[in-house]
Amino acid sequence: MAYIELGAAYWWNGQKDIAYELYVQGKELNPDSRNFNRLLSAYYIDKGINFQFVLECCEEQMENLERAGYDLHTMPAFAMGDNGYLFAQIGHKVEAERILNELTRRGDEGEEDTSYMWMGLMHYVWGDIEKAVDFLELSFEEREDFMFIINIHPEINDEELRSNPRFQALIRKLGLEK
Repeated sequence: MAYIELGAAYWWNGQKDIAYELYVQGKELNPDSRNFNRLLSAYYIDKGINFQFVLECCEEQMENLERAGYDLHTMPAFAMGDNGYLFAQIGHKVEAERILNELTRRGDEGEEDTSYMWMGLMHYVWGDIEKAVDFLELSFEEREDFMFIINIHPEINDEELRSNPRFQALIRKLGLEK
């Protein structure tokens, strides 16, 4: 846990290479950790390298959920959405859309476990800023956990998103103005 927290502090401070080294050390101590795989995936995406590692981690996470007795219709939305976001970032749109479609179905049917935040972030990756903000606003209205990341997440640095008046209003509603 110390490697994750210290690495995160370096990551959020822009010292990503130091964070990477801590994540590698942590993974060596705990090779099966989904957390270290996710953090290493973020690093590789940020650097534009090793997308095969990211793909394998996403596929492994989906398989682990299936082995635990989940199918696409019963998987926890947060884990599934995180994988959809990673799939979208590395250009595996078919897998990302499959997850997005399931999350959309859940939302349309009024299910509680939906994760509009991840839906918005997938649309953000695909460059659909208005739709991304639509879903981020829904996430706020539903009081979903982890909404705070939209203002500080280093992967979300698109000026078009940040300058969008609706996004700026959402940041103010969340009390996350810098």
